[in-house]
Amino acid sequence: MVQRLLALVAIAALTAACDTRVGGLVGVTPPATRIAFISQPSNAQAGVNISPAVQIAIQNNDGTTITSTNAPITLTIVAGTGTAGAVLAGGGPLAATAGIVNFTNLRIDLAGTGYQLLASASGFPSVASTTFSITP
Repeated sequence: MVQRLLALVAIAALTAACDTRVGGLVGVTPPATRIAFISQPSNAQAGVNISPAVQIAIQNNDGTTITSTNAPITLTIVAGTGTAGAVLAGGGPLAATAGIVNFTNLRIDLAGTGYQLLASASGFPSVASTTFSITP
């Protein structure tokens, strides 16, 4: 009876130390698997910086930002959105700081509606922003 109780206590202790996430153990953060917009682009004027800054985070499947990475991220205009021939300035590539890239000098030269940005980084699936407009 005492042995069975000790076995149950040991199993309970091991179970408490485990985590159901991919990482397996409490305190072990699963690796980065994606990039995500944490601040979407907003409407702006042509040639003027988009404000507030667009922010992209490098995250794991749980949505936790992986602060140990400095992977570079690039933003481009999604083909077929906005105005044909528009040029995006300030889209990098920019290295992440603590897992986040702040695109503070991002601007588009031509007015238009339905613009989307595509964030990309080596080793991660690309992700598109929500739509926004650029006014004259």
